[in-house]
Amino acid sequence: METENLSSEEYKDNNIEDLKGYFDTAIVVLQGGIRDDGNLPVIAKMRMFAGIIEYHKALERGLSPVLILSGGATAYPNNEPIQETAVMKELMLKYDVDSLRVIEETDSIDTISNAKYSSEILEKLGFLENGITLLITNEFHLQRSKNAFKRYYKGPLFPVSAEEILKSLGDRYRLPNDVLEKPYGKYAMKFIESIDNTRLGKKDNFIELFSFLPGGRDLLLLIANLTRK
Repeated sequence: METENLSSEEYKDNNIEDLKGYFDTAIVVLQGGIRDDGNLPVIAKMRMFAGIIEYHKALERGLSPVLILSGGATAYPNNEPIQETAVMKELMLKYDVDSLRVIEETDSIDTISNAKYSSEILEKLGFLENGITLLITNEFHLQRSKNAFKRYYKGPLFPVSAEEILKSLGDRYRLPNDVLEKPYGKYAMKFIESIDNTRLGKKDNFIELFSFLPGGRDLLLLIANLTRK
């Protein structure tokens, strides 16, 4: 497959349309933020591992997958900017993910814009006419993400939580290039039972309710912009 790795700047110029028909399975991985030191937090790693797993499952079934990493957060370790999608992509390549099958969407600043910009990419790739789309995020964020994508994306969409994907692996599983089997399932269960999961779930429910208030969406967008700077 003769393709080029595309960024959000390139898809603005419609170059992404040259890839229409190359892929039959889209795996949209919503980003989970980036720490000040440039590393990914737990929720982002869970989504990353889930995306890698679904990518390799698709290849094993003879399909042609593409990973769409959606998120625009930036960290500045050592005063050098680094985007969350770039960090996740670099890590994914260590697990035999083909860089030609990764598209970085870096304009979004919240779940609504995740849905908007990812939907634009999916439409340009031809997924409204053909193929399936998986949407991966954490369980606490899944319902709000589904609602956002319903607003922008009119093709078939199959939302699935990272926790569900990881739990299905059981206690031991080996991803490509893992030296030893790892407890990905236990990794998911540990998060599910954590205080952080409860806290994030409550926060997500609040954001969903607040967005329906008059001016709520605009205020959330302002806060999202401020937290990305």
